[in-house]
Amino acid sequence: IFCALLAGLIGALTLAEHLGHLDFGIDGLLHRYPAQPGETGQPGRMALTTAAGFTLLGSALMMLHLGRQFALAQGFLAIIAAFFVLLLLSNLYQLGERGIRTYAPFLSLAIPTSLLFVVVAVGGLWARSSHGFMRAATGPGLGAESIRRLLPQVLVVLFTIGWLRSWGQRLGHFDVPLGAAIMVVAAMVTLGFALWRNAHLLTRTEAERDRFFALGLDMFCIADFTGHFRRVNPAFSEVLGWTAAELLERPFLDFVHPDDRAATLAEMEKLGTGALTLHFDNRYRC
Repeated sequence: IFCALLAGLIGALTLAEHLGHLDFGIDGLLHRYPAQPGETGQPGRMALTTAAGFTLLGSALMMLHLGRQFALAQGFLAIIAAFFVLLLLSNLYQLGERGIRTYAPFLSLAIPTSLLFVVVAVGGLWARSSHGFMRAATGPGLGAESIRRLLPQVLVVLFTIGWLRSWGQRLGHFDVPLGAAIMVVAAMVTLGFALWRNAHLLTRTEAERDRFFALGLDMFCIADFTGHFRRVNPAFSEVLGWTAAELLERPFLDFVHPDDRAATLAEMEKLGTGALTLHFDNRYRC
């Protein structure tokens, strides 16, 4: 936490120096660089984007370490990763030209620095991946599995498409409007195929689940927090004597034995808080 605090503090002070035209002497603590003729700005001072990155990164890492505001901390890390990926790609796509041009002052950042920020931000996201919005990508459900399966493929393909567009324009195979059109169409095809493949896999998984659900000899059901069955298997109707339509149209507490209703309601409230139930028995009326 000390390193995170130090990085965030240095970043915030340097950011204040840039925005307020101040000089706290941070740039010369280890070594003073003499000003060169015609040079603007303070010699040795980190760039504005780097200072902002250190400020957000230090704040996010401290929040993760303290176990507070996981979603906000992960939001900071996601912003850092996205922005420095932008800087990284803007430089990588220009390799092969006469040096690396800068399209805007805020894009002036070395490739290793951008890469380091991306690596640290992604590492911070995965360090507490069981909390915050990262749970959607690391959980055991089908949604998390879909993200883990599709996201790497989509990122690699989109990066390749962008590089091919830059390479083709640089060699003069097509102009900027045609290059933009090719990139958009290629991205649409890639994302469309990824969505179709994901839908196909989910449909196959649902078919396997439905077959298990229908053929099971035990009583299986899916219920919601409003107190209604969403789905029951044939064994439910065979054991209790109620039709599936009757079980679905009425609150399931109507079928619970009167002596077990209070315990069932208490267990529902427990599940509503996100707690895990491994063993609970209640009786139903036939």
